[in-house]
Amino acid sequence: MSSIFVFDGFKTLVSFVPKKKAVMVLSTMHHDSAVDQQTSKPEINLYYNATKGGVDTCDQMVKNMTVKRKTNRWPMAVFYRMVDFAALNACIIWGSLREEAGMRRSKFVKHIGRELAKPYILTRSATPQLQKCIRQSVQLCVISFQVQLQDDDASAPPKKKRRCHICPSSRDRKVQQTCDLCHRAACNRHSAKTVKLVCAECNGETE
Repeated sequence: MSSIFVFDGFKTLVSFVPKKKAVMVLSTMHHDSAVDQQTSKPEINLYYNATKGGVDTCDQMVKNMTVKRKTNRWPMAVFYRMVDFAALNACIIWGSLREEAGMRRSKFVKHIGRELAKPYILTRSATPQLQKCIRQSVQLCVISFQVQLQDDDASAPPKKKRRCHICPSSRDRKVQQTCDLCHRAACNRHSAKTVKLVCAECNGETE
């Protein structure tokens, strides 16, 4: 075992080779080359092993589920690392703020990805110049989002019924759905639903 210490007055860099792989540790707390007499290991390494176990645990959790991709640009590698740790921290904070059992991290990360991509997918679904294969994939994503929204609405308390603002008062047709643009009640006859529910007036149609 060999150790190399480098000092610059403020921090200490030690290179420790226990077997074959070199272990390098940078510390602003240690300013000498103290070595434990029993293990022949630097005090910096022993302090790290005793107090910084969470770092290795965090690295292991990030390695099991990462967004990292092969790249030759170091800013992208740093960005991937930041995203990994941000997702891990968000999952821990989200779980600590909820009373019931927390969501599995894999499911949580997938849910974050879908939520971040949803606005861009919905916007792109309205682009008429898309290729057929891309359009089909986008439509599948839009349908899954609509199903998810329907599930969320089903779990929410039912909305109060209101009279359709286009139907005459003599019909007294009351519905729960509202136009996503003007937020007024509209029946199925006077509305059209694609990505959003739009009433006939907002759509420029006449009865």
